[in-house]
Amino acid sequence: MSATTNIYKEDIDFITLGREDSDFGKLLNSNGQLDFSDPKSVQQLTKSLLKRDFGLKLILPDDRLCPPVPNRLNYILWLQDLVDTSSDTYTDSYSLDRQVHGLDIGTGASCIYPLLGCTQRPLWRFTGTDVDDRSISFARQNVQSNGLQSRVQLIQTKPQGPLIPLDEISVDSLDFTLCNPPFYASAEDLASSASLKQRPPFTACTGSDTEMVCEGGEVSFVSRMIDESLKLRDRVQWYTSMLGKFSSLSKIIEQLKENKVDNYAVTEFVQGSRTRRWAVAWSFGDRRPSMNVSRGCGSFTKEFTAIPSRTANHNPGIQ
Repeated sequence: MSATTNIYKEDIDFITLGREDSDFGKLLNSNGQLDFSDPKSVQQLTKSLLKRDFGLKLILPDDRLCPPVPNRLNYILWLQDLVDTSSDTYTDSYSLDRQVHGLDIGTGASCIYPLLGCTQRPLWRFTGTDVDDRSISFARQNVQSNGLQSRVQLIQTKPQGPLIPLDEISVDSLDFTLCNPPFYASAEDLASSASLKQRPPFTACTGSDTEMVCEGGEVSFVSRMIDESLKLRDRVQWYTSMLGKFSSLSKIIEQLKENKVDNYAVTEFVQGSRTRRWAVAWSFGDRRPSMNVSRGCGSFTKEFTAIPSRTANHNPGIQ
């Protein structure tokens, strides 16, 4: 991951943020701590970070997911590195004039991934999809309030429709897809995890059923993405998804191997002392990302490794 651009490598200084944003400061207790069990406080943390660090405005409904900014930024930074180190320039560097189009599957009310992505790369644009009309409505407000209508397209999709609707987007190809799939397999799974305090931080207290629950959970959702990718193949350079459970990773890798997909990348996002998430990407092209991007965690076992990523001297014109 691009350590030089990850501004949340260290824990967030709440006291400093409170001084810089009074709306956040008034929510801190006498010890400068935030009550994470209070949805309003968590919402304000997200709003204040986006305002201070990215100049973004955000409108969040009380009954939809409140995204943690550091976690979402981690994903965007990894996507940048994934795209940069597998480009046709073979330089591993950011190409200032490259136009990039990404699809955010299930963009949510916040539309946070497209918003963050646009602040990081001026020539990146996004399409965000969601099956929920309320989420799409708020996403449109967030795109408009930040003046990004020319760079972010929003489409309401149908639950049984394609996850990667290239025809609806009116494009032949995409550079990448990203997704934060529903975490739980059922409402009972959600309730059980909540009682055991296994809910994803910051989000589960406010998420709707469509955001939190999918039959079969995240593995089933990403498996559906894999099935679609087997038909679309290189019409998308990188298919990617975040995963909330480490156990899901081996199941997804196994499915990729079963379908003879050997160009894939895995990474781990670590935020603070407790929050860990994982991500997987796969491609039908022959350009492979750098090793630090494709194997972003030293704890991964051999089962997660595919054909080695290309070496530093990977320009096909150099023998």
